[in-house]
Amino acid sequence: LLDPDARDMVAGFARGLFPADLSPGFLRVVALAAVRTVAIAIAGTALSLVVAIPLGILGTRTLFRAGPLVDSEPRTPAGLVLAWLSGAARAVLGGLRAVPDLVWAMVFVVGVGLGPVPGVLALAVSYGGVLGRVSGSGALELRDVPAAARHPAPAREPGPRRDRWPRARH
Repeated sequence: LLDPDARDMVAGFARGLFPADLSPGFLRVVALAAVRTVAIAIAGTALSLVVAIPLGILGTRTLFRAGPLVDSEPRTPAGLVLAWLSGAARAVLGGLRAVPDLVWAMVFVVGVGLGPVPGVLALAVSYGGVLGRVSGSGALELRDVPAAARHPAPAREPGPRRDRWPRARH
């Protein structure tokens, strides 16, 4: 930074920023790059939902390992397998969230090559872990509430009906 050549290079770079290039050819290149970036983000997010929803539901502890839905049922071999798969899904979601986006991108660049595909896959894997955790954690706070309490209209059934509904954290 203190080298005179470095200062001259930085000054030349700064001078090149002004005036801005607003030629139609350059703006076309910028618009196409912006559209490609948005398309990568949308595709990565959509693909992350394909990863997140099944793993999030399977990883929910109150549905498959403990909680009011499981405690009343006797333990069967199928129930034990589901409980094990639930724990494995939570571990996978944790592993997906633990690795930063850029590391996933480098892994996929090595595996797939340059282009938009590694970006889409990196976003899908990374955000799949985050969205899976978020979608699964909503069911962690299940509790019994009367049906009338969760609907603005009065309940049509006689007597209080108990439903499962996630409770928002404060």
